[in-house]
Amino acid sequence: MIDAYGAARSFGLRPTGPMDFDPFPEDVLDSSAGKPTPSDREFLSMVNRWTELTIAMNQVTRSMGEPDFHPFGLSRPAIRKLHFIHRVIHATTSPELARSDASQHIGQSGAFDNFDDQFLFKQVVGTRARLA
Repeated sequence: MIDAYGAARSFGLRPTGPMDFDPFPEDVLDSSAGKPTPSDREFLSMVNRWTELTIAMNQVTRSMGEPDFHPFGLSRPAIRKLHFIHRVIHATTSPELARSDASQHIGQSGAFDNFDDQFLFKQVVGTRARLA
């Protein structure tokens, strides 16, 4: 998603017309670490810009009689999971975030809303360690 959005931006693709889209608010973010950080807000901004881009691209492909470029919308639970992964990756790669309370909270016992989050955290950190 980040790479595709970056590629679109590098070619100057920026939706500017009116859209039937309500940007996702901050309450959609994973709240297990507390108050949203600037990194969290940037993540949410990117998700909202990505959603705008996919709406525009879907309209373009439909106008040519083709299937949707991005055939599904992001749900609140999906954004929460993507945000969780974003936080884990940044906590394991960014010295500034690694020292922050939010990223330390990610790895603490009991910091997960459910078993899936804990499992996902272990998988992401394990993969990052193997790639390092």
